[in-house]
Amino acid sequence: MLKLLIRAASLGTSVLLCALAALFILVEEDAFPAGTQSSASFDFSRTETGKDELIAGLSDLADQSGIFLAKVVADPNDFYNSRSLYVFGKSAPTGPTKIGWFKPGMRGELRPALDLGTTPLSGVYVFSGSSSTLTQFVPWLDTHKVQYQFTAKTVPGLFQQAVVATGSWLAFLTCAVLLVSLAVSWSVLTARVRVLKMLCGVTTRRVVLADLGSLMVEVARSAGIAWSIALVVVVVSGRESTLPHFATVSGSLILGAFLLILVFTALASAMTWPSVEGIASRQPPERHFRAIGEILKAASLVVVAVALPVAGASISQALTLSHLDAQWDVLKEHVSVRTAFRSEEDFSRGQADMGRMAAAAEEAGHLTLSYSADATDLDGYGGVAWVNRHYLRTIAPLVGESDSAEALLKRVSLEDMPDSVGTYIKEQYSLLNRSGRNLDGFGEQISLFQYAGAQPLPVLSSKRGEMHRLANPLVVLVKDPANTLNDHNLGALMMSGNANFDDAAWVRNYLATHPLGTKILSVDRISDSALFNSQLQNQSAWMKTLSFVLVVLALVMSIAVSAIVYALSAARRLFAQRTCGWRWAHLLSRRLAWDSALALIVSAGMFIGSGAGAKAETWWILVAVPIFATLSTWLHVRASRTVFAKTLARRA
Repeated sequence: MLKLLIRAASLGTSVLLCALAALFILVEEDAFPAGTQSSASFDFSRTETGKDELIAGLSDLADQSGIFLAKVVADPNDFYNSRSLYVFGKSAPTGPTKIGWFKPGMRGELRPALDLGTTPLSGVYVFSGSSSTLTQFVPWLDTHKVQYQFTAKTVPGLFQQAVVATGSWLAFLTCAVLLVSLAVSWSVLTARVRVLKMLCGVTTRRVVLADLGSLMVEVARSAGIAWSIALVVVVVSGRESTLPHFATVSGSLILGAFLLILVFTALASAMTWPSVEGIASRQPPERHFRAIGEILKAASLVVVAVALPVAGASISQALTLSHLDAQWDVLKEHVSVRTAFRSEEDFSRGQADMGRMAAAAEEAGHLTLSYSADATDLDGYGGVAWVNRHYLRTIAPLVGESDSAEALLKRVSLEDMPDSVGTYIKEQYSLLNRSGRNLDGFGEQISLFQYAGAQPLPVLSSKRGEMHRLANPLVVLVKDPANTLNDHNLGALMMSGNANFDDAAWVRNYLATHPLGTKILSVDRISDSALFNSQLQNQSAWMKTLSFVLVVLALVMSIAVSAIVYALSAARRLFAQRTCGWRWAHLLSRRLAWDSALALIVSAGMFIGSGAGAKAETWWILVAVPIFATLSTWLHVRASRTVFAKTLARRA
């Protein structure tokens, strides 16, 4: 059983290390795709230069510097599994070229930057040059008022990102526990042989070298199988281009694990080396490992107790954030305009043109209004949402409706509202309406509703790219935003993305034939940032789930080692009691009671040390008690049965 456990441990550890190597490459690929060495975050929101001119400027810089420069874009039609690079300068492909991503299911293409279309320029960029090369960009970025942040690729930086950001620190702890368990298991397995060799006069040096050599042969066999299978999987999955890199990273991790196994085994042997008194008294050599087994079991329990709240909360949070950001999918075709107004006076001169564009879009059925107003003292309402019918139809899938969210609205009258709410609505309408600071057309242009849906109502905030989810909001339904709101507020809403358009082609055609086109820097999708973040959060949840599963595997290994050591140490007593008809529950009652007490003490200590329920996720720590007790019972019974069967066979 021990040899089988060692093979399983070495195989599992190697699989884990290959998974960590894949994770390292995934993190590297996410941050620096296509073999690039640097990345940057550019924010073009303050620039006064047109989009085409900016693209041309970036292309010139890339050519002058002789570097590969590309913008990373998540495909809005499949933002979980598609990411493309839009390349600037002469290194850009003449047409779409497929990228060989390492991540399973990920697709993408290399495209020329001229194909960006409605994709905003702000976002993540990658470079093939070093950080010193990137300094050539700084004067141009400063001149065009672009905010930037550069990041150079370094192995320590990638390792930190892989360990901290993805939650794989749990996997590394798992690997350490598995390696220690493997070393202790091998020492237990060879304990009797070691004693016999010493009785035959074999020197300590030869005994140790023989133990380590046989262990490495046993481990290398299982590790070689796991590593070979991993390489085959990489090739079969169509990622042969990344095979050398994967083989190097995974091979280095496995080699490092081998060295650690040697160290741990040597330490375990030194701590449990049989004494002359022990040999003379004919004590079972496995008894020397009971203390190590208990320490290893307690350490694994601590790791699980730490991992449970972290894994539970972080996985849940990552999935929630991914789901919330994925709600932007219903707005993936919607675009907003980025203007080049340099002053308040310049904006005032362009207000009428923006109002006319909004009116034309309204007439063509392309204008969407969604605005979550900042308000306090609403007497029970969870917020105020200014929307039009087109927006309510667009978000219908998010609130469980097939046609329009308007079906979930219950009309209310101004007279039935609390005075504070009624006063607020009147003040807002007098500021926003086209007829001036009055209430003309109040009942005709807007209608008031109470939202009665089970799901929160998603509404765009005043901050571009941010969505509020309002519970029990007061909904102000604007019948015709272009004719209800004045040009100043329409222009402000268009610039913030709260008034947007569902047809980019219509927007481009309109701007091409109207004076406002000279004041528009770009036409950008409003959902890009949220959808890209949703993709990253989805990956994070998957990685953290894998890490937690491996932590549980480490707990199983440590309990198994402890159970086997206990069964071997108490083999004579267990054999006598079992042959007298004792049931396993009776035989192991004290041992299982000790394990349950250990689980309760450790979990309670961790729970109290984490704030005793001050945070909701700390309650996950207590789940370690039933998990530990269940595994301990099963593994102790199985180990005791195995030892009893072997003892019975020898007696027979």
